Amino acid sequence: MNIVKWAPIVLAVFVIGFFGSSISRAAFVPADKYLIACGSSQNVTFLGQTYVPDSVQSSFSLKSQGNSYGATSNSTAPFPIYQSARVFSSTTYYRFGIEQEGRHWVRLHFYPLPGQNLSSASVTVVTEDFVLLHNFTFDSHNGSYLFKEYLINVTSDSLSIAFIPGNNSVAFVNAIEVVSVPDNLIPDQAVALSPSGPFNGLSGMALETVYRLNMGGPLITAQNDTLGRAWENDVKYLHVNSSAVNVSVNPSNIKYSDNVAPEIAPNYVYATAETMEMQMWPILDLSNQAGNLDVPYYKDFVSKISADSNTLTVSVGPDTSTDFINAILNGLEIMKISNEARSFDGLSSVETLLVLPPKKSKTGVIIGSVAGAVAALVFIGLGYFCLAARRSKEAPQGSSWLPLPLYGNSLTMTKMSTTSQKSGTASCISLASSNLGRFFTFQEIMDATNKFDESLLLGVGGFGRVYKGTLDDGTRVAVKRGNPRSEQGLAEFRTEIEMLSKLRHRHLVSLIGYCDEVGDDSCVRIHGKWASQKPSLRNGSPTSLLETAP
Repeated sequence: MNIVKWAPIVLAVFVIGFFGSSISRAAFVPADKYLIACGSSQNVTFLGQTYVPDSVQSSFSLKSQGNSYGATSNSTAPFPIYQSARVFSSTTYYRFGIEQEGRHWVRLHFYPLPGQNLSSASVTVVTEDFVLLHNFTFDSHNGSYLFKEYLINVTSDSLSIAFIPGNNSVAFVNAIEVVSVPDNLIPDQAVALSPSGPFNGLSGMALETVYRLNMGGPLITAQNDTLGRAWENDVKYLHVNSSAVNVSVNPSNIKYSDNVAPEIAPNYVYATAETMEMQMWPILDLSNQAGNLDVPYYKDFVSKISADSNTLTVSVGPDTSTDFINAILNGLEIMKISNEARSFDGLSSVETLLVLPPKKSKTGVIIGSVAGAVAALVFIGLGYFCLAARRSKEAPQGSSWLPLPLYGNSLTMTKMSTTSQKSGTASCISLASSNLGRFFTFQEIMDATNKFDESLLLGVGGFGRVYKGTLDDGTRVAVKRGNPRSEQGLAEFRTEIEMLSKLRHRHLVSLIGYCDEVGDDSCVRIHGKWASQKPSLRNGSPTSLLETAP
């Protein structure tokens, strides 16, 4: 059975035998279920389910930084949900309220509507924590439509999905599904194949469905799966067709045990199988795992694909140490695990892809208003400076530099007197001090990162290097130190800080502070990331982000 390369991956195998007892249980009802027909003006029925227009917003919202519009087509589409689309000219967010934390399906449907020039559209899709797609275009895609299915562990009361168009392009989506699944669908631990042993931490990782096969049986659509999954027939993936024989039983004969819920795989999967006499996978003993052989059984494995290989071969056969001369397999799921950048598509992270665009130039009236406001703040700051100097003239004098608002291409500085070289909440009355929060000395940043020790390097972004650090109060942070020779990176960096300093959202960590001292080639600013990412960074990983710019 040859399957295209991904690494690492989760393999879930499903087998069944005979003479078990049935366990009755209530059918699973998802706490969260969003079926959205993007760009449509009316409800759409597809595979027995109703998709509602994204213009009818109740417990979800749609917010765009620019223009978005709904597009429809009267031409024949592969499915009803592909007859409309939402098109975005700038980054746009769908935000879904979550009633029950835990794993959720995130399903995305794409089809370039005729007459809308969407085949060349460049689409990037991210959540708070994971990159789902990066610069996807139908120009490089063989199929007429694209369906993507992900399994994401949501740890807050909302889930945001951002659609980001490429440069000089638009993004679009035809339909979105966000549906909760049972907690036991994917365990936290699986069996690693190479090297052999336990593999822990799956609950903190996202998964992407690559293949889901029904052995020996027909296509199973979402209508016959309580979790809305589709199971493809396995015939075209068999390496040697003559080595496999189809067998089947009545689906009503399937008896689920207390350890295997019907949501693991529907009875239609367990009712058909392939028997394979000439193939072997010695590490699996499928013949006696289930005990009584009509009780459904499944097992999860984690495997890596060699960079030199472009196929994965899965073989099933009897254990030579037993009396069984044959083996069966009912179903197989293969799911891709998110990589070290928390991405399914390259090494770009959410942080690097959600850079806010530079502000456009203002009109003369706005420039005059801003200039007047800055002048007023300067006078207020001077007055406060004089008052502070009078009150602290007996105290030892130190100096630190606080930036004024980040407008224009140069960084304007003002100097104020302090009574200590330690950091604290800035009290200077300016836009920077009111928005950028706590002021840090550069020495504190050096101490937090052990003088930017290369062993603490987390990665390299468009603006410079990112280091792991620990503040004197134990707060774990990530320090982004900009490249002073990158003029474009600096401009974008300042724009990002300015925008984030004004941004307030219940699911974004608010701005923490900054450092900007004369005499060094860099300044440090601390800002928050996605709120739901914070609890997912653990085992020594940072809980806040410090940014350093030239």
